[in-house]
Amino acid sequence: MKAAMGFFQTVVENEYMSEAPIDHLFESERAAFKFDGAWEVNTVYTSYPDLNLGVAPYVVSDDWDGGTYTPTGSWAFAASSETEDIEGATELVKWMSGVDSGIRIWEMTKNFPSTYEAFENIDVFQTDENYSALYEQLSNYGHPRPKTPVYPQVSTSFQEVLESVALNGKDVDEELDKAVERIDQKLERYTRE
Repeated sequence: MKAAMGFFQTVVENEYMSEAPIDHLFESERAAFKFDGAWEVNTVYTSYPDLNLGVAPYVVSDDWDGGTYTPTGSWAFAASSETEDIEGATELVKWMSGVDSGIRIWEMTKNFPSTYEAFENIDVFQTDENYSALYEQLSNYGHPRPKTPVYPQVSTSFQEVLESVALNGKDVDEELDKAVERIDQKLERYTRE
């Protein structure tokens, strides 16, 4: 984690990235690259069809061991133990997380499906070089998000540390310690007995 923060700090220090956010900098072809999620491909295709877009794999460290590293995860479907019809709710969850639902959700929202079979039944993941590259990376190197009820706080804390270190030059260890403290405080609410 510390090395990743240092990498982004170097990117800013070498002026490869603006310290201040500039709307549509990449899309207006004033930036050479952009770090973003897979959903951004559809945004570019839809809103900037003339942009010559290419997708690159996530950056890895020099001592990468070949393991999984691409974050995965999206919407989750669950049945409450308090429901009056657990069998019906369970069947709905199964369907919502299945192949047919994955294809329909992709068609309607462009959210990536959760099954290999759904990916394989959506033509764009075989025919479009960018979507094909994303599918290859997700299927070969995908790593699930942490299973935690405080994932939004984890994600926000990571972003805050990155901004504090890379943009404001703050100490990596201090900022990471603060982030861990914030996340632990949120977790306390779920661990009290």
